[in-house]
Amino acid sequence: MAVVNSNIASDIEEIKLSSSEKKAVSFFETNLDDKWEIYLKPFLNGCSPDLVLLNPEIGVAVFDIKDWDFYHPQIRYIDDRLCLSENEEIRKIRNPLADLRNYRYEIFNLYCPRLDGKYGLQVIKSGLIFPNADQEEIESVFKGLYSSNELLIGKKIIEAKDLKPILSSSDLYGNWMSEDTAADLRSWLIEPDYSSEQREPIELNSTQKQLIFTRTDTGFRRIRGAAGAGKSVVIASRAAILANAGLKVLVVSFNITLLQYLRDLCARYPHANPNKITWLNFHEWLKRTVLDLELDHEYNEIWGQAFVSGEKDSRKTSQLLERTLPEFLLKNLSRSNLGMVNQYDAILTDEGQDFHPLWWQVLRKVLNKNGEMLMAADLTQDIYSTTRYWTDTAMKGAGFSGKWGELTDSHRLPIELIPIVQDFSEKFLRGRTKLIPLPPKRQHELFETCEIKWMQVNMEDNVGSCVEELLNIIREDTHTSRAMVDLTLLVDSVKEGQKIANELLSAEKDIKVTTTFVVKNTGKIYDDRRKKLSFWKGSPKIKISTLQSFKGWEARLILINITSFKFKKQKTLFYTGLTRLKKHPQGSFLTIICADKQLESFGKEIPGIKFLPN
Repeated sequence: MAVVNSNIASDIEEIKLSSSEKKAVSFFETNLDDKWEIYLKPFLNGCSPDLVLLNPEIGVAVFDIKDWDFYHPQIRYIDDRLCLSENEEIRKIRNPLADLRNYRYEIFNLYCPRLDGKYGLQVIKSGLIFPNADQEEIESVFKGLYSSNELLIGKKIIEAKDLKPILSSSDLYGNWMSEDTAADLRSWLIEPDYSSEQREPIELNSTQKQLIFTRTDTGFRRIRGAAGAGKSVVIASRAAILANAGLKVLVVSFNITLLQYLRDLCARYPHANPNKITWLNFHEWLKRTVLDLELDHEYNEIWGQAFVSGEKDSRKTSQLLERTLPEFLLKNLSRSNLGMVNQYDAILTDEGQDFHPLWWQVLRKVLNKNGEMLMAADLTQDIYSTTRYWTDTAMKGAGFSGKWGELTDSHRLPIELIPIVQDFSEKFLRGRTKLIPLPPKRQHELFETCEIKWMQVNMEDNVGSCVEELLNIIREDTHTSRAMVDLTLLVDSVKEGQKIANELLSAEKDIKVTTTFVVKNTGKIYDDRRKKLSFWKGSPKIKISTLQSFKGWEARLILINITSFKFKKQKTLFYTGLTRLKKHPQGSFLTIICADKQLESFGKEIPGIKFLPN
C-alpha cells in the first residue's frame, strides 16, 4: 500500500476532502505498492495540484481531481474553448489540461533539473481524475486535445481498481528516474528531514532585526547593502515571518541559481517552512502568469521573434526578456482577469540591482491591497548595468519614498579580505553609487584565518594551472578540514570553464564536477538553464560556476579565474567574485589565477598575500 503524505496537515484525516477527492486518494492508496509516495494537495511552489505520485524507480505523476459528471451541467468545447452549459446559459471555463501542462513543465524544468534534458520528460505523467464521470464521455469531450502523457481517469477505471492503463512501469520507465531526482522533488513537496531545527540558526544584528520585524507605512521598502552585510538574510527571514503569519509570499530574483540559496537561508529561520513560500525567477513567474491567463499562443508567437533561420539571436532574446515580454504581460493584466492569476500579500526581491523598473511595475500588478514589497540591492554588483534605469522618477513610480535602508557591516567576509575589497572598489569601480563593506563593529570571538593567494599565469597555462591548484587546495590540507563539497571555481569564461571541467572529468583524473553551464563530451544532454537549477545538488563534487551565476552565493574555498579585465562588466564581475568568500572557524581560502596582465599590478600590491608571478 502506498504512503499518503500531506503538506497541509499532520493528520490526513483532518484534511477536508470532497467525496471525489476521497475516492481518488483511496484508489491510489489501495492499489499502488509501498514504493509509491502519494502527496496530497502539496503547495509545490504555488502550483498546488491535487495529487502528486512519486516512485524513485519509475517516475512522477501529477493529477487534478474534478467533480464533473459532464451532464449536470453539460460541458463541451465550443469554438475551441471549454464551456459549461446550464439553464440555457453558456460560459467559458478554464481548460484544466492547461494547468496540468504547466505542472509538468515546472516539475521537469524547475524541480527535477537533474532529469536528462532530452529524454527525462517521459518519466513525468499528468492527468485529470473524474470519479463521477463515464470514461467514454470524458474521452469524447477531450478527444484530440490530450497527449499520450496526459491521463483521463473516470469512474470505470476507479471502480475496476485497475492501474495498468494508468501507471504501468513500462510506460514510465526509461532509465532516467533516480533517487537523486526523487529527492529533488521531495524537497519541493514537503519539508525534508533536514528541517530548520536541525540547521545552524541565523544570527541577526540590530539593523537586520529592524528591517525583518517591521514594515513601512506604505508597505514599500528598499534596502541596499555592502557585500556580505546580510541582504539575503533579510529577504529570507522576512519571507519566513510573513508566511508563518499565513500570508501569501512570493520571493523573486533574476539569477535563477540564487533561489535555492535563499530557500536554504529561509529554512534556518526558527520554525520556518520554505514550502509555504513561492520562489521563482522573474521570467519563470512571468511565464507562469501568462499561462494562467491562457495567453500561451501569443507568448509563443513573441518568442518566435528571437529566432532567425532557426537559430536563437542573442540580441533579440535580450530585448524580449528585458522589455517585450514584460510589456506584453503588463498590457494584458487588468482588474477583470486578475482572478485568473496568483496574487500575493508580499513580494520580495533579492539582487534588485538586476531588475528593470518595468519588471517591478508588472510585479506590482499582482500585489494584494495593503500588501508589501521589498527590494534588496547592492549597486556595486550591477553587472548588467540596469541601475541606470532607476532614476528618482522611476523610484517614486515604483512606490518608494524616503531614504534607503542600509546594511554596511559585512558579517560574511573574512576580516583580511575586507581591505582588499575596499581597495579594489576605490581603484576600479569609481563613480558608482555603492556601499563599501566595513568590518563588523563586534568581532566574532572565534579566531578565523583566511589564506589568500595570487597566481599570475600565461593564457596557454591557464587551464592546467586551475586544475592543479584546485587539487592542491585539498592535497595541502594537513588538518583534513577542507572538503571537496566546499571547493568552488568561479570563471569569467564559459569556454575556459568547459576546458577545466573536461580536464577534471578525464579518464586520467576522474574527478566529478557540477557546473552552471553545459560541459561538452560528458554524455549528458542538458541546457544551461537546467545546469544552473541543478547546481549545488547531489554528492560532493567540485563546483564550477560563472561569476554571474554565483552572484548571491558564498563558499569558504574559492578559486577565481580571470582571463580578461578590460570592460566595466568584467571589473564588476571580479568584485562580485571576491565578495563570495565567507569566513569559517576552520579557515577560508581564496586563490586568484589571473591570465590578464592589466590586473597583475593590483595583485602584486596586496599586502600580506602570497603572490606567484608567471
